[in-house]
Amino acid sequence: MATGKSLSRIAGGIGVAVFWMLLWHAGYRLVGSSLILPSPLSVFARLSTLIFEQDFLLAVLWSVYRVVMSLVLAVGLGVILGGVSFVSPVLRRLIAPAMLAIRSAPVVSFIVLATLWVDSNYVPILISILMCLPVVWGNVLQGLRAVDERLVEMATLYGVRRARVWKQLYLRSVWPYLSAALFTCLGLGFKVTVAAEVLTSPRYAIGYRLYVSKLYLDTEEAYAWTFVILILSLLFEVWLKVFLNRLRKRRETA
Repeated sequence: MATGKSLSRIAGGIGVAVFWMLLWHAGYRLVGSSLILPSPLSVFARLSTLIFEQDFLLAVLWSVYRVVMSLVLAVGLGVILGGVSFVSPVLRRLIAPAMLAIRSAPVVSFIVLATLWVDSNYVPILISILMCLPVVWGNVLQGLRAVDERLVEMATLYGVRRARVWKQLYLRSVWPYLSAALFTCLGLGFKVTVAAEVLTSPRYAIGYRLYVSKLYLDTEEAYAWTFVILILSLLFEVWLKVFLNRLRKRRETA
């Protein structure tokens, strides 16, 4: 039964991919200009040569490193600030305006300012942290607030240890909110990181290669790099889903 469901899921995924490839090809035929919209075959042909170029792997690895590093730091800081904001209303009132400012200000403004402070190789990391931090902070705070205070009072009344209360009540409540924040930040991280790479142009970066392809009007290469970004984002999303499911099962059986 499980094998049948897996095959059905794979067949469905292939069907969806074929549909979009046909739609892409129809758009190419309709536009009639490979400079604006190249054909899928020409893009994949360019990609097949791109992956054997000397700097391809370095560009991909550096971009992935920036995304992963920014996600780890943003989650760590977001969890700490969310917990502190929940415990201390005073600190919450101090932190909230900063989070609102980060959410409201244009990303480009932060990128321009960050280039004055940080090396171009690390500007994308800083910008991705700034964009993801309010998401994690807000979700963690919301998850902590969702805990029923009557359960906390009952646990205190029966002498349950504070550490156990946090693990069984607060952590269980925060987990769905934190998981949602991780998926949001993963997609946001790839978008913001590549955008910052385009503007800061570090030597090894997917964003830099996109910028170069735009300068030389190499549309096929631009689409090929965009396809690489989509594939990387999809692979990391699948990995994150499997990783979180395993953590959840391990936590439930513990």
